[in-house]
Amino acid sequence: MLVYLGPPHGPVAEEEAGAWKAMAAAWNVAVILPGSEDPRRWSVDDLPAIRRCLVAIDAKRPLDATRIAVAGRGAGGGFAWGVAEKLAAAVRGVALIESGPPRGAAIEPLEPGRWKWVLLGKGGEDASRPPAADRRRLEAAGHPVGTIAAEGDAVPVDLLGRWVTLLGLL
Repeated sequence: MLVYLGPPHGPVAEEEAGAWKAMAAAWNVAVILPGSEDPRRWSVDDLPAIRRCLVAIDAKRPLDATRIAVAGRGAGGGFAWGVAEKLAAAVRGVALIESGPPRGAAIEPLEPGRWKWVLLGKGGEDASRPPAADRRRLEAAGHPVGTIAAEGDAVPVDLLGRWVTLLGLL
């Protein structure tokens, strides 16, 4: 299961969802592409809808708790970190593209059985190097941290699908 939070928006257009549908079929990963209540920003008011989606999907087909991730880009990345914190033990991975954990976020040391795999990355020329300060904060708290690259404005959809399938093995 992957919850992807890009820029704040209303409902996702069908053409935008095409790459996600192909990834979902290729990697057998369910994807939630929620819209924000306010198309200008993500807020805590959007969290209940995300939670309801997860519950509804789990009711139809039980989710593998070791393979639930939240990913986001830009403003959606900061919100993705907040969603992962609120859903706590239910989320095993967080991917932050062109973002990092919010500066004010308390990054708690990990406890056994409650780890989160974190992917950091940014688009543009230096896509292979996440912000060093974010990486140090996360690693100091015991989070395993990996790096991803985003090509220009394209979201690495296929890479995120492969990553979610591996979460239960990492």
